[in-house]
This record gives sequence, structure tokens and C-alpha cells, in this order.
Amino acid sequence: MPKSPIAMDTVHQHVAPDLAVFAIGAADPAEVSAIEAHLAACGRCQDELMRLRDAASLLAPVSRRDLDACWERIAAHVRSPRLPQ
Repeated sequence: MPKSPIAMDTVHQHVAPDLAVFAIGAADPAEVSAIEAHLAACGRCQDELMRLRDAASLLAPVSRRDLDACWERIAAHVRSPRLPQ
């Protein structure tokens, strides 16, 4: 039996603040099933979760290889001869 709009809104108010934590996989295990159940029925939270996951992916750590290449470019710039001014 579907939840009433009032009950759904109450659940939404409880779950919505936890979506960011859920998006990065850091939600309390005791809350995960409630969040997943809410997401199954709430398009608004599904959309928000997608936006949060997209944002979180931009913050993903870079690989060691990427960092090494970055440092090499910095070192090359520092070592390059400077033109007299």
C-alpha cells in the first residue's frame, strides 16, 4: 500500500538531508535501507542524488600517476632557465 502524501513528505524531510552522505557511500548502515526505500518512490530525491553523485565525482582523488605527472611539470618549470628581464 503506497504511503499517503503527508507520510511521504515526512519521510522526505527525514531522508533529504542524508542524501549527500549517502551519495559518497558514508551513510550510517542503519539508515541505508530507509534511504533506499525512500529513493525508490521519490523522483525528487533520485534527481538530487544524481546531482550529488555528479558533484562528488568531481572531488574524487586523483591517482598517484596524475600527481607524479603534475609534480614533474612543476619541477620542469622551476628548473627551466629564466630569461633576463
